[in-house]
Amino acid sequence: MVQSVVEGVGQVAENGSPTMEDVQEAASSGDEAGHEDDPKGCPCGHGPDLNGGMASLAWLTFRGLEAGLSDDGGDPEGPSEPTHRDLKHVKECVEHLIEAHKERLEISPGIYLDRKEARGYLIARHVGLGLLPSAQLAHDVGIQLATQLAQAEKDARKAAAAARKKAGRAGAPPGPGGPREKAAEAAADAVWTRPASLASLPKDYVAPPRPARRKRKRAQPTTPTTDESDAQRPVEDLQPEDRCTLKFGDIEVEADTFEEAGAIATAELESRYVRDKAARAAERARWEQEQEEAQAKQAEIDERLRAEDYRVAYNAGWKACASKAERMIYDQRNMYDGICYAHHSLMRAYERALRKADIDPNEVVESESEAEVDDTV
Repeated sequence: MVQSVVEGVGQVAENGSPTMEDVQEAASSGDEAGHEDDPKGCPCGHGPDLNGGMASLAWLTFRGLEAGLSDDGGDPEGPSEPTHRDLKHVKECVEHLIEAHKERLEISPGIYLDRKEARGYLIARHVGLGLLPSAQLAHDVGIQLATQLAQAEKDARKAAAAARKKAGRAGAPPGPGGPREKAAEAAADAVWTRPASLASLPKDYVAPPRPARRKRKRAQPTTPTTDESDAQRPVEDLQPEDRCTLKFGDIEVEADTFEEAGAIATAELESRYVRDKAARAAERARWEQEQEEAQAKQAEIDERLRAEDYRVAYNAGWKACASKAERMIYDQRNMYDGICYAHHSLMRAYERALRKADIDPNEVVESESEAEVDDTV
């Protein structure tokens, strides 16, 4: 189921949107490898590199808030086995829908399918299982799909490298389009065509649960009656014990038919999942907000500690500078005192020498002063 009806999609204006029967008919005549003869592109006209069959199937499966998810009831011949290339096409188409047509993934006002759920729904529809019964199952399948695809990409790279190396040892010339590259492409293609194993994917189409109908004994009249029988009475006039009761877990639904009860139970399960998902999203948003507030508070504490460390270091630096300056001033004072003492000692020795020569030191000082005055004049 990997081909698409691109001709029909191209004539939407004339013939309307492609149907599921068109996609299945086109897929039945396609190449099982799913890549050589597949038309390319999304029905919207964009995404030229997408697999056309998978893109058309995704376009039919996800129809937005008004139409919801479509279900064809599964393939009558039974589900097929997906390949790793199918997983790759599913991932590419879902990414295109999220980027260009996110409104088609809206299942409730403001609530959208995530990547894992969309992948699970699409691969189940592709293999012929129809619509999965719950979003939780689609989520589990989507997680396994991503894991399988990552491993397949890794195996394909290893196989291509090994084939290229083997061809080189055999003497094949290198170059684009040469024997080495062809051998590498063949080895990678062998990996992509291998069947994928998705453990959570059901083995057959899963219909809504239909438990056995409860039978209650009706009181038999003790006297003859002329009342009309149940077959003659309309459905809305039947008594509660004549209605169908469906119990699924803690959900108990009463309806006129099992089909109606199953639809109501399924809608209730889906609504519960949507509410739980919204609650989880709100809880995660609250947790992220708390983390941001804690980080902001820690950043404020760190900034205060850095300011305190800077203040302590600043004061310690000034104290060190003041201590060093004090030592320098003390040394200068000692040097000045030494110079003054030496000058005083020289002057006293000079005076003693003048007195020994019978020269009055005061006269010498006065004569030197007068000579300085004369020189200045």
